[in-house]
Amino acid sequence: MATTVTQLLAQIDELVLENSSFSSGLWTTAELIDFINVVSANVILDSQITKQTDTVDAVAATRSYSEPADSMSIDRIDFDNIALYRTSRGYLDLENKKWRTEAGRPARYHQDQLPSKTFEVDKAPTAALAVLDFHVISTKLPAAVAAIGDALTVPDYMVIYVKFGVLEKMLSKQGEAQDLAKAAYCKERYEFGMELFKNLMSEKAKDNG
Repeated sequence: MATTVTQLLAQIDELVLENSSFSSGLWTTAELIDFINVVSANVILDSQITKQTDTVDAVAATRSYSEPADSMSIDRIDFDNIALYRTSRGYLDLENKKWRTEAGRPARYHQDQLPSKTFEVDKAPTAALAVLDFHVISTKLPAAVAAIGDALTVPDYMVIYVKFGVLEKMLSKQGEAQDLAKAAYCKERYEFGMELFKNLMSEKAKDNG
C-alpha cells in the first residue's frame, strides 16, 4: 500500500521530537505538505525513475506544440518512430534563417525562447504528414497531495528520500528549530539516493539499448 502523508509525518515526528499535530508552531502541517509536494517532484526528476510516453497529434502547418500537462522534462521526441534531434532556436537560425517558413518532415526541435511547457519543430508537418503523431518521452510529475490522509504518488521505495528531503527543508528553515549540521546530513542522504537510482536507470537503459 502507498504511504500516506500521515504515515510520513509520523516518521518525521520521531526525528524532530514533535507531536503528531506539530503544535509547537515551528512548522505547520500545511507547510509540511508543501515541502512534501516539492520534494516528491524533485525525487522523480533527480532520480529519473518515472518515465512516460504521450502522444501529441501533429497538425498541418503547425510547428509549436504543448507538452503533456504532467511532464516535468522532455527526454526525447519521436516523429513517425524517428527521434528528433534536440537543438536551440539560435542554432536553427544560424543554419537556416528561413526555417520558420518551411514545411515537411520535422527532424529537430527546441524549447528555448518559448512559453513554458512548449516545444517547436523545425518544419511544420504537411497535410500528408499530419496524420502521424509525435511521441513525447518525459519525466512524469507526481500528483500532488493536499491533505494528511492522501497517499504519496512516488513509489514506496523512494519515500525514505522524500523524508530526508523534507527534513532538510525543515531543519534549514530560519528559527528556533534550525540545525544546519543535521540539514546537511539529510541532504547527503538524499543526494546519495538520487545518485544510486540515476546509476540504476543508466544501467537499465544500457541493458534495454
